[in-house]
Amino acid sequence: MQELIHINNTDVVFRLDDGQVFTDSLNIASVFKKRHHHVVRDIQKFPKDDFSETNFGLASYLDAQGKSRPMYNITRDGFSMLVMGFTGQNAYKWKVQFIEAFNLMEQKLRGTHAQPMLAQSIHEELHELKEGFAELRAEREEVQYQLRKSTNAMKRLDFALENMPMDTYQLAHIRKVVGMRGKELAEANGVALTTATPTIYRALNQKFNVYTYTEIKREHYEACLEFIQYVTL
Repeated sequence: MQELIHINNTDVVFRLDDGQVFTDSLNIASVFKKRHHHVVRDIQKFPKDDFSETNFGLASYLDAQGKSRPMYNITRDGFSMLVMGFTGQNAYKWKVQFIEAFNLMEQKLRGTHAQPMLAQSIHEELHELKEGFAELRAEREEVQYQLRKSTNAMKRLDFALENMPMDTYQLAHIRKVVGMRGKELAEANGVALTTATPTIYRALNQKFNVYTYTEIKREHYEACLEFIQYVTL
């Protein structure tokens, strides 16, 4: 037996199986505007214990290409566990509507209209959700604070790195490339290597506006190597 209940412009399917009400991960992904494989991933992160086996039943469906994909049939308890960390402007409202739908289905399927029990159940679950939201907000604020600190630290580090001179390895490679280019220029122009090589260093200093090539910034290392190849006598 199944019934459709409209939540967030989605006809959510609720089914009765072995005395329990189930919805599935596809419905939850659609209502909460999440990618289905992300919802499946969240479920698969739960411990493989009795609770998980009881409240998350692995099934499959065919996607638009006709390929079989995993999905989960989910009880109300499984739903409450899964969506505890879902946030967003309307997430709270959709959680409440799901809880109400689960309770309504259970009343219909069991032939009871115990409204006081329904109200109490909703009140208790909403209370749990509110407590969970408060904890999540506190965690989010801490994460945001740490992220801001990390971002500022990275900016300072990037600035420092950009303004650092080249390291020993880079300077050694610059000297090697200058020597090779100097030999090429000396042979091509019939001059001594002692004439060609200093010319390259002077060109480097002028190009990068430094007194000596060892002051060239690390961020200009690649440009420096490229420039050397175009120096002429």
